Amino acid sequence: MSHQLECFGFIALAQNQNERALQLLAAADILREKGGTPMTPDEQVYFDGQLEVLRDKLDKIQFDSIWSKGCGMSMEQAIELALNGNKETL
Repeated sequence: MSHQLECFGFIALAQNQNERALQLLAAADILREKGGTPMTPDEQVYFDGQLEVLRDKLDKIQFDSIWSKGCGMSMEQAIELALNGNKETL
């Protein structure tokens, strides 16, 4: 599930949906942490690179706030955001 959320986050980033992308990546990161399913080295490099892109697009306060919001999402909220881009979650 975490890998799929990451993929939706990468797609959102490619579509300039920066807040949505960051929330999804944060939710995926927490899900991996809780599930004990680390990324492969190649996945980690790509993930970190995409986070750097988002850091360049958002100021630090925005980035930290959005990341925290994504970390606090339930799996159901993250799935809803991934599939429907629910504006209320943003």
